[in-house]
Amino acid sequence: MATGTPEEVAGVPASYTGRFLADVLPGETVEERAVNGAKEYIKKNNLKNPSLTMLMIARFKNALPALTKQWEELTGVKMKFVEVSYVDSAAKIMAEAVAKAQADLDKWGSETTSFMGLEKPLFKLKNPGLVSIPLGFLAVILGSLLYRDKRAEEMWNEVYARQNTGLLVSKSTAH
Repeated sequence: MATGTPEEVAGVPASYTGRFLADVLPGETVEERAVNGAKEYIKKNNLKNPSLTMLMIARFKNALPALTKQWEELTGVKMKFVEVSYVDSAAKIMAEAVAKAQADLDKWGSETTSFMGLEKPLFKLKNPGLVSIPLGFLAVILGSLLYRDKRAEEMWNEVYARQNTGLLVSKSTAH
């Protein structure tokens, strides 16, 4: 998964979106567009000695040394690989997630405290939803009133007309 500007995403060859964007961004070949995107991202974010660490399934490790060296020469991005077996890759990701969750638990509390570090609940309720659900609704209402979406406001008349007239509604189909 990749995030950022289209040029940044196009510089991530492992991203399907990046591959698509690479076809429409400057550069004659996919490789050239990926290199240009990576260089632009590094320059834009003022990165010094950038590196990329990836999990690599063991059976593919011999396929990448030449490509890795070429990528490093062209972009300046140092590639690092953590070798895992095909079966272990999911287990490794899960183990890292569990370790992070345990570190968060150690940081914020123990088995006798809540995530917020409380020894006892603020309100003794059998159903905490009596408090959390109305607070959630209040937060949504306040958020929608305080942070209006300009595009949604501009489209309101069109949506309202479609809703009441049925214009541009697709016909139902049998499946």
